[in-house]
Parts: sequence; structure tokens; C-alpha cells
Amino acid sequence: MARHATSHEDFEYPATTIKSVKVRGIKGVTGRFFEDTNFSAGSLGTVSILNADFFNGEIGLYAYDVGGNEIRRVTYRDTESGEKWSWPVKGIQVFGGPNDFIRIL
Repeated sequence: MARHATSHEDFEYPATTIKSVKVRGIKGVTGRFFEDTNFSAGSLGTVSILNADFFNGEIGLYAYDVGGNEIRRVTYRDTESGEKWSWPVKGIQVFGGPNDFIRIL
């Protein structure tokens, strides 16, 4: 069994929803701590992530393609580098996050 959905067929119940995900770590602990974690659902609501390690391991959000609104909003902040980004981007902004983190299947 795969760690996450890899195709449309992997969603046995595409109407399922994860309403929100908030990853914020432990108060007073520094460094990147969020790694090797995936979320797969028919749709995802609001996702907020702090200090992800995108380079060591596999991290991803996977949702079922229904033609729009599969993932409501994703925000990311890194307290070490000061990096911040959100998805979807507004207007003509360029997405600042990893290009393989958010996947609509």
C-alpha cells in the first residue's frame, strides 16, 4: 500500500474531507521538525504548517481532482529562514513553495 494517493483510483471515497490541519510544533523547540508526512483526502480545508523539512523525506498534500476547490488554503512559515508562502497564489504571484508538495490527482 502506498503512503498516499497516487491516482484518481486511490480515492475509495472521494467525498471525504479533512477540514483542517495545523502543524505548529512544540513551544520553545526550534528547528525543522515536520517531515515524512502526507495527507490524502477527497478535499482538504485549511492547512497551516510551520517549519517543514521539505528536503529530507517525503511531504505532501494529495486531493481528488474535481475541477477546482480541492484544497481551500495552505499557509507555510519557516522560523529559521523567514520563508513564508501561501497557496493558492493570488493574481500574478509565483508559488513560493516546493513544486511537488501540493498535488491534485
